[in-house]
Amino acid sequence: MAEHITQITTKIFCLTFISRILGLLRDLALAWLVGAGVLADILACALRLPHLARRLLQEGLLSLTLISTLLKLKNTASNENEISKDIDNAEFFFSKTKDTLFIILCLILIVGYVLSGILASLLAPNFDHAKHEELTSLIKISLPYLLFVGMSALWMARLHAAKLFFVPAALPILLNISILMALAIAYIFDLPYGPTVLWSISLAGLLQWLLQKLAYVKSQTKSFFKSLKLTFNLQETYKRLKAYLSPKKLDANAALGQTDKSAVSQTIGRIPLGLLASSTQHLLLLIAMIFLSNLGDGYVAAQFYAERILELPLGLIAVSLGLASLPILTQFAAQEKWSSLTRQLSQAIHWAWLLIVPATAGLAVVNNALITLLFAHGQFDHESILRTSAILQAYLPLIPAATFNRLLLSACLALDGLKFSALTTLLCTILAITASVAGFYPPYVAVGCLWLATIILSIWLKIQLAQKKAKIILAYKTLFKSTLCSILACALAALILNLISQTAQILSLILAISSAIGAWMILLKLISPNDWRRLKKILKLKN
Repeated sequence: MAEHITQITTKIFCLTFISRILGLLRDLALAWLVGAGVLADILACALRLPHLARRLLQEGLLSLTLISTLLKLKNTASNENEISKDIDNAEFFFSKTKDTLFIILCLILIVGYVLSGILASLLAPNFDHAKHEELTSLIKISLPYLLFVGMSALWMARLHAAKLFFVPAALPILLNISILMALAIAYIFDLPYGPTVLWSISLAGLLQWLLQKLAYVKSQTKSFFKSLKLTFNLQETYKRLKAYLSPKKLDANAALGQTDKSAVSQTIGRIPLGLLASSTQHLLLLIAMIFLSNLGDGYVAAQFYAERILELPLGLIAVSLGLASLPILTQFAAQEKWSSLTRQLSQAIHWAWLLIVPATAGLAVVNNALITLLFAHGQFDHESILRTSAILQAYLPLIPAATFNRLLLSACLALDGLKFSALTTLLCTILAITASVAGFYPPYVAVGCLWLATIILSIWLKIQLAQKKAKIILAYKTLFKSTLCSILACALAALILNLISQTAQILSLILAISSAIGAWMILLKLISPNDWRRLKKILKLKN
């Protein structure tokens, strides 16, 4: 295989880094303009729906299930005469799946609009009447994004199956820019922040859908103007949708894909299981948000801002590795190359460990100082800082749990472990609700249940690989060395923060972070040369 997980991850990593930095600026603007009080609670709940939809559809099992099916269709040809038919079957499958999902998402949008009040009650059962009404109106505004992000996820899967990763990785930048522009417009023209932000999210979702379709069509036609015409061919879209609703006798080309009708129905049927399997982290955070709303005003907003801090390492590490790993692991599984599969997965785990340990330890050290520096402006008061810092500290073990969960989930899907993964999510969700009702601190419940799900997936995967006489091989000495480097570097950061006066907070934080990164890199080069070589692949963008 020309590209390995680490090489693809490097490309996604760089674009994701830009996206997460813009996302951080977006959240800073929200914190400064809205604060962390009643209005922020309402907006945080309203943003939960599009945020969850994006995580489950674009970064979750909707796109991953389609990637898996498209790759399997492309790998069925055994000789030159079958390749053409194989490609046509893949096109037929994607076209039918796209039409079916468009109708399903439209129906979900209509049902969501009718039941928006009930949905608001589920998201925030402890809101008073005024807050509930405001949340209901914001949910209605956010619903079109569900359709746009779902269709965007379809084209993301198409691009990833074709080994085209650049455009899907770059498009989240568009979403963050759109929200920043909406906040600026709302501030300048004194518009309500909630509706303005949510309308901008829907617009960004529509653009992501169309741009990904344009990118794929262009990769096939090699002509920008021709691909632009095909992308916005509304007449052809109408004809295809009409034919779908009133099916006629199949022509010769459609008959070629007749055998793939079962693949379409199976894929559609797998989506609910897929969404459940990929939603462990997000369902647990949603449950935590619901029970945090019992603690009073500001706690929901505090969780929202704490999650935004976590998004930087999670997006750079968990999402990048997860998106890069599934196509490769699925192809190796289809070809029954188990040693190649385990070698790639082992390499991805080493990469994850190399990055998540310093990220987690570093955030533990600079937690309070970072939140104070970033958010303590405008409407974000001292109480908001304390709440956000406490919740972020409780959520830090979520970083390694979510990263390994995503990697193991990709491997389980490659080995047809969808039902088991979905059952694991269901079990952990029930445990989280039970523990939260019993009065345990919701962030601790979310972290504990996510670790439980990760451990269960690892045991299942180990058993499956053992049956195929394969296993994941980890260099434990290398992992220990990289961990030691991270601990020493973060200890240096803690020392600098304690020595420099709080009046020079910006200087101390910058000096602590930069010194820790420099010390970590030097220690890696001296103590763990294997990890130093892995790190250089990112720094040099080495292919």
